[in-house]
Amino acid sequence: LQRLEASIIYEDKALIVINKPAGIAVHGGSGLNFGVIEAFRQLRPDAKELELVHRLDRDTSGLLMIAKKRSMLRHLHEQLRGDGVDKRYMALVRGRWETSIKQVRAPLLKSNLRSGERMVEVNEEGKEALTVFKVLRRFDDFATLIEAKPVT
Repeated sequence: LQRLEASIIYEDKALIVINKPAGIAVHGGSGLNFGVIEAFRQLRPDAKELELVHRLDRDTSGLLMIAKKRSMLRHLHEQLRGDGVDKRYMALVRGRWETSIKQVRAPLLKSNLRSGERMVEVNEEGKEALTVFKVLRRFDDFATLIEAKPVT
């Protein structure tokens, strides 16, 4: 709990934003007793309406928004569905990306594993998706820091 408390980068009456570390699930399930949301419900017992605004995979680190009020949850969901939020992900990949900017189109299909965990895979039956990858920095031939921006 202390680690999550220390990960808060912004908090007001309606919203908490944390820098979620990799290795922590955002919610219980799939064999887990607790996740970030359950932990924050313990840390903020007076905040009766705490809800995840979005999710990050267990092994993904990054900013995670937690609404403290239903009105903020609805507002942020509207922003996420529309063009109000500019989502960008950074990844450190092995090797050298030669292309500075690359567009990847692939049909993505969402599914659930028997454990209840959600999974997305490239599948012809999926919804067409476009992601733009941009090189931010190269570390010789060892690794490349890239930005991934989902477009659709």
